[in-house]
Amino acid sequence: RKLTFFFFFQMMYTNEDGFLTINEFLEGMDKFIKLSKTIKEGLFAYFDSLKIGLVDFPQFLTGLKKLPNSKKVFH
Repeated sequence: RKLTFFFFFQMMYTNEDGFLTINEFLEGMDKFIKLSKTIKEGLFAYFDSLKIGLVDFPQFLTGLKKLPNSKKVFH
């Protein structure tokens, strides 16, 4: 089944406020892929461009677009 980026993002946050916390991200990623805690924390820090401990969907999408090989995903 194909997942949209927004659906993927929504599946991770639990309180439906539109923001991911580090804990929601760590637990949410486990629903889709098993990674070490260190890698997940690094990914969260990458998406948390404002360094406030919260990630909204626009930040998440911007981070995805900056990843290597994103042209294959977005085009």
